[in-house]
Amino acid sequence: MTTASPAVQQLVADRLDLSEDDSVLEIGLGAGPPLPRLPWRDEQFTHVCAVNSDPSWREPLRDLGEVRRVLAEDGQLLLALRMRDPGAASLDAAGLREHDVQRVRALLRRAGFRDVKSERHGVGQRVTCVLARR
Repeated sequence: MTTASPAVQQLVADRLDLSEDDSVLEIGLGAGPPLPRLPWRDEQFTHVCAVNSDPSWREPLRDLGEVRRVLAEDGQLLLALRMRDPGAASLDAAGLREHDVQRVRALLRRAGFRDVKSERHGVGQRVTCVLARR
């Protein structure tokens, strides 16, 4: 989570609510090429998280399927998404809008995730955490 502010890093850590037996994979999905096949075995991680990733992946269902593959049964996925400042005037302003979050939630359901929900947080910047279970 090196690209996230300390406040966002803490938010993610708190939302993951980890125990000593948990294993976490942090990924950067970015907007670049499709996520390669992850080099871990099926159901290896209890939690997968991605912070400040652009949800406009080239192959979102395939990429989310690969994330789901390495996530343990009933494991948790957390996407921490930076939201656009509602007062931003420019179309070029950084961050996502609510319709982007709804699109991500729909993609997660299509990729086979369940219990998909989103939470808004203000931690120095507006962040929406999208959580889902395998």
